Amino acid sequence: MKIGIITGAGALIGAKFYNDLIVSLNKKGAINDHEYPEIILHQYPFNLNDKGYFDTNKTIKNINNSLKLMNDSNINTLVYLCNSITELIQDKNAINIIDETTKKIDYIYKNEKIKIIASEYTIKNRLYANRIMENDVIESTQSEIDIYTDIINLILQGKNKEAKKIYKDLIKEYKKKNYKVILGCTEFNIINKNKEVIDCVEVIKESLLEQIKLK
Repeated sequence: MKIGIITGAGALIGAKFYNDLIVSLNKKGAINDHEYPEIILHQYPFNLNDKGYFDTNKTIKNINNSLKLMNDSNINTLVYLCNSITELIQDKNAINIIDETTKKIDYIYKNEKIKIIASEYTIKNRLYANRIMENDVIESTQSEIDIYTDIINLILQGKNKEAKKIYKDLIKEYKKKNYKVILGCTEFNIINKNKEVIDCVEVIKESLLEQIKLK
């Protein structure tokens, strides 16, 4: 099996995802080097702004460059670590990060109040909200979205301590309101330690692990 991982929106999550995947494979039974699958990690310098917005034509070109590398390498399974560009990726080998996460949401929860923490682009384009069928999505106000953007920016700047404080306060507030929190931006995985939230990065990692057959 040959796995392709596209990252770069943002860059930090790619390194963390690869490390977490290898650790998970080790726990699954991979010990010797030859027991791990072949993995190609492509860090591509995508040009998304801090709210997740992008130039569509330029981003499609960026994606196609990355997909060409993956297809030329004959990968069997593709993972891309960004929610905002999901709609632009058309590849039969790709695991759709939003589809996998929303399937888990509707499997675990029924008639619950769902709060999605994500980039402004992901929220305003309803990339998650339009796919969730069994639960009630609580819309975020602009002031809430601005807080999410602040946290993302702090993570990208390496200011994880400050990001964690704001994030923890936010989760605490949402818990009081009985919201089920969904992390719909890959950057949040870098600071999240809360097992009660559904993290899109953890979901796609588990989906990938299910497909990997160790040697």
